[in-house]
Amino acid sequence: MKIIAHRGASHDAPENTLKAFNFALDEGVDGIELDVRLCATGEVVVIHDDTVNRTTSGKGRVRDISLEALQELDAGDGETISTLEEVLREFAGRTRFFIEVKEAAAMLPAAELVSRLVDAKSYAPEQLVIISFLHSELAAANRVNATIPLGIGLSKHPYRLEDLARYTKARYATVEYSLITPAFLKEAGLLGLSVYAWTVNNPIEAVHLQQLDVAGLITDEPARIKLSLAHD
Repeated sequence: MKIIAHRGASHDAPENTLKAFNFALDEGVDGIELDVRLCATGEVVVIHDDTVNRTTSGKGRVRDISLEALQELDAGDGETISTLEEVLREFAGRTRFFIEVKEAAAMLPAAELVSRLVDAKSYAPEQLVIISFLHSELAAANRVNATIPLGIGLSKHPYRLEDLARYTKARYATVEYSLITPAFLKEAGLLGLSVYAWTVNNPIEAVHLQQLDVAGLITDEPARIKLSLAHD
């Protein structure tokens, strides 16, 4: 089972920062999940919320702030907000990323960047997975480059998982962990979906999901979860 660091090792370092990503790699994760949006000057930037209020020293909506102004903010421990391109170039060849697109405007720019990096062989196709709860936008990303692996984000049971998988052409499903049952995993498996559970910080729940044979766990505390699984 794969261990994916949620916004990096976000329990130990400021979320979605280079420090959190480096911590995660030091802890031996199998991949990193991060979040992206567009800023006022059109760059794809790595941040979860639609405002900078919670995670930085600043105030305001990400979409209203230029990249230059964003990168002057303190994102915690002296870290700054990075662009997606900066992150992917920094860690090329070192790990895989699950890139969660948080808003429709960021989907095509993110997909185009991923496509360029894969075409340049900076990453193998399976090393850059675009995930989102915006399923219509995922389908559009598939039209940018059909080789980009896509993942449908799920926080509730979809009415028709089969239709959703076919519509988006997804290969992954990132699923709120309490929704995952043997029946769900069987259905997902028949559809060719690799299931990753989020956000799993409880060691007991991690062991349970391992026993269910999910493909991976997305966690804020990769070192702790890896230890609990190793001791099971």
